[in-house]
Amino acid sequence: HSVKVPIRSLPSAPSTLATPAAPATMFRAPAPATPVAAAPVLPASPPSPPAPAAETRPSIPAYAHNPAPEYPQSARWEGEEGTVLLRVLVNVSGLPEKITVARSSGYTSLDRAAEQAVQHWRFTPGTRDGKPVAMQVEVPIRFRLTDTNP
Repeated sequence: HSVKVPIRSLPSAPSTLATPAAPATMFRAPAPATPVAAAPVLPASPPSPPAPAAETRPSIPAYAHNPAPEYPQSARWEGEEGTVLLRVLVNVSGLPEKITVARSSGYTSLDRAAEQAVQHWRFTPGTRDGKPVAMQVEVPIRFRLTDTNP
């Protein structure tokens, strides 16, 4: 059997949190060491707005070296094959927090085997602005019988 498990992220909903603007700061030049006679007094110009913080490209959770799900023996006997699409909420520690079947393989035994396997997986958490964030991803798991399987 072979199990293929590519990953893709879900479109994220726009953030509803507003980022507070940086407080305005006034810059005053120090007084000159020697007074200048007849120098015109100019009004202080307002400071230029701060440059926006550079955002780094967000990354999606990744996984590697996780065990493939066991192919249920009853599914082998019945010749059941299919792809299960799981929706996985990966927390900031890289652990699957919530797993749901987004699209069934059509076989309960294959769906359950996929869920049970992914429950024990470890992910590299997704990031936003360089910091780990909880993120939802879709994980397709393909169950396919081949001629070399017992």
